[in-house]
Amino acid sequence: KVRAAVEDFPDGASDEVALRMCYPLWLLRRRLYRFCKVGRDTLDLEDFAQMMAHFACCPQEAAQAFFQAFCKEQARRSGFQSGEEGALSLGFRALARGACAAD
Repeated sequence: KVRAAVEDFPDGASDEVALRMCYPLWLLRRRLYRFCKVGRDTLDLEDFAQMMAHFACCPQEAAQAFFQAFCKEQARRSGFQSGEEGALSLGFRALARGACAAD
């Protein structure tokens, strides 16, 4: 159900439709916001590593590799290229797609 909801995310459409249809996605977004810095709706590497450690999703040393992989997929979908690792950030859609791919 989650994978289907994530795959049906039309680019540019509101996340709210998918969130109403899929409670696990709603929970994922809630968890994302819990670890974002104040005033932001994306995770940087530090935020992502803290979230992964908190939920024991991967070993601490693997968090950077997962973050970069999730960000590369996000960049590929948007056509964005970044050579500056510090500028990378992970939004809800990229996190949801990455979580499904990693599962």
